[in-house]
Amino acid sequence: MGGPPNPMIPRGLPMGYVPPNMMYGMYPPLMYPQQHMYAAPPKDLGNRSVDWSEYKTPEGKKYWANNITKETTWDEPAPVKAERERKEAENDLPDEAGWVQLRDPNNKPYYKNKTSGVTQTSMPKEVREYRKKQEAEKIAAAIKPRTTTQQDSSPARTPSVAAKTLTTTTVLPETTKKPPAAVDHSKPERIYESRSERKDVFKQMLKDLNISTSARYEEIVRQILTDDRYEALKSKNDRAAAFEEYCQATLKQKKGQEAEELKTKVEAFTKMLSEGKAADKFKEPISFETVRKLFDKDPRFVAIDQESLRKKVTQEYMSDLSKEQMAIQRERRHQKVLAFGELLKKENTQSSDKWSRISGLLNNRDPRYSDLSEKDRKFAFAEYVSHLRNNEELEATQNHFQSQARIRHLRKDLCDRMKTDILRGKLHHFVTFDKYLSTLDKGLYRGLLPELVEDMFLMMTTELISEYPKHKKVLKKMVVEGKFDPLNTESEGEGVGPPGTPAWAVAAFVWVCRERIKERRSIIKSITNRLVDGLYATVGSNVSWPEEARSYFNTNPFWFDLLEFDNNSDTWIESAHNNYNKLLQNKKQKDKRSDRERSRGRKRRKD
Repeated sequence: MGGPPNPMIPRGLPMGYVPPNMMYGMYPPLMYPQQHMYAAPPKDLGNRSVDWSEYKTPEGKKYWANNITKETTWDEPAPVKAERERKEAENDLPDEAGWVQLRDPNNKPYYKNKTSGVTQTSMPKEVREYRKKQEAEKIAAAIKPRTTTQQDSSPARTPSVAAKTLTTTTVLPETTKKPPAAVDHSKPERIYESRSERKDVFKQMLKDLNISTSARYEEIVRQILTDDRYEALKSKNDRAAAFEEYCQATLKQKKGQEAEELKTKVEAFTKMLSEGKAADKFKEPISFETVRKLFDKDPRFVAIDQESLRKKVTQEYMSDLSKEQMAIQRERRHQKVLAFGELLKKENTQSSDKWSRISGLLNNRDPRYSDLSEKDRKFAFAEYVSHLRNNEELEATQNHFQSQARIRHLRKDLCDRMKTDILRGKLHHFVTFDKYLSTLDKGLYRGLLPELVEDMFLMMTTELISEYPKHKKVLKKMVVEGKFDPLNTESEGEGVGPPGTPAWAVAAFVWVCRERIKERRSIIKSITNRLVDGLYATVGSNVSWPEEARSYFNTNPFWFDLLEFDNNSDTWIESAHNNYNKLLQNKKQKDKRSDRERSRGRKRRKD
């Protein structure tokens, strides 16, 4: 069986041998499955694990045949071995565990139950127990005495001795050798209070050993296996997770340090530019090429090795410098505009003025005038006039609000005064607006429109019209019963009248009664004057009272009008007699005046 294997049949097999599960005349597959006629073959064709097939001889020995190159070999091919080791590394769980470890497209492990098909990312209880058991067996194997197989050096003399050509002897470990640090039971085991403390200790170990963050966990296990802190975490997954966190934290810290260093370099570069500006190396914004010529030997310029970053920092600094200079120019121009505004104020410029008139009044030699260009002067004038107009509008608005507030205050005071007068009986619906207005202080309604005051008056008195009839009925009843005399009351309503009757209703009732009496007296006086005038025109001044006067009155229709007011004729005869005497006295005085005037006229004509 020495020499290379036959591509068709492994060397040493009998002629006519047919591998298991194959019909006579068939050989292991030597051709790659037919591809699409236009598809390009894979680059690693023939060197993949799928290109090899595994077979067994009648004695049970394995061999492999390549489906592409038609090569056969007794040794396990490298691609097949690598694939087998990868699968064993991914799933080293026995069938008793009931779970299979797989990996998702992101290369993250997950577990699948063989019976139910359920998948989960967290480690199942059965797998965790198996891992613990596996770790314990590894530790026990590390401290277990080694066993070696030695072949007897003496020649075999008898069949019994020849049968015992292999003997097994136990070799104890040398006393001079020490067991690995990871299994040194002479040291007391450290007790951890929490899981986070275990993880922190494991991470500190990785940091102390300066473990590379670019390696995989499987590659660094040998470097940390002998450290006591390796046993801080018991499971492989916990150690791998802690290693991943260590890598992320280390990379983050490294990036932070690099960013801080870069920030320091940028600040130094910016300070270099500021010092150059302070030393008058440049005053205006300059290009990056000019900066290179000025500072190419400065260590702060060389410290930044990225040309693009130098350009970016230079551009940002020059942009800020340009903005700063523009801000200074705007501030200077603003101060000049303010000074020009003071000049306009001195000339008593109004908001209605025009630039054509004001420009001729200003002093051209004044620096406040000459410091600005013609365009800026017109702009400053427009700003000043606009400011004046805004102030005037603001003042007018404030005055309007103050006026409205004053009007509201006056209306409130006048309304309160009207309500008070109604309660006191000084205002009711029979009082005229002009008469009531004459009783008020002008300060109460000065500033209010007369129409507004009249509207308030009508609003107050109109509400009383609907309530007056019920109070009038009560007052009439009191007059009939003799409990109330409206003609002899000293007050116009306040404190007069029955309980529950407002003062304004009493005042209105008294006012109506008195107005009616006045009207009646006026009528009687008019009738009496007519009777006396007729008596004087008919009889003359020599009248005998009361006989001759009564006989005349009985023939006059006005006499009967008087009797309708009062049937007592003696009362009217006496009143007519008094009026007649007054009439005669007035006639005599009138005649005397006329006589004097005629005598004076005659004297003037004679003169």
